[in-house]
Amino acid sequence: GTKFSNNFRIIAQKMINCYKKSFFAELTCYTCGEGASSNSKCNSQAIDIPCHLGLQVCKNELLVDDKGMTLLVTKQCVDKKSCIDR
Repeated sequence: GTKFSNNFRIIAQKMINCYKKSFFAELTCYTCGEGASSNSKCNSQAIDIPCHLGLQVCKNELLVDDKGMTLLVTKQCVDKKSCIDR
C-alpha cells in the first residue's frame, strides 16, 4: 500500500478576482493563461486580447502559500460560472 507522511502538508489559498472592464465596449483581458510563478512575471508576458463570444469576464487567479508568497498566477477570459469559487 501507499504510506503517507504526517510531516508533509501543503497550505495554500486561492484568491480569485473577476471583473468586467466595460459593459459597452468589446471585452478584452490581460492574459497569461498558462500560469506564471509570480504576478510580475505574468504581467510582463500578459497580452490584452479580445475575449471570445460567451466569455463575459476577466479572471485573475492567484495561488499563495501560508506565508503569502505567490505560487501561481493565471489571468484569462472566462464565462461567469468559472468565477464562482468552489
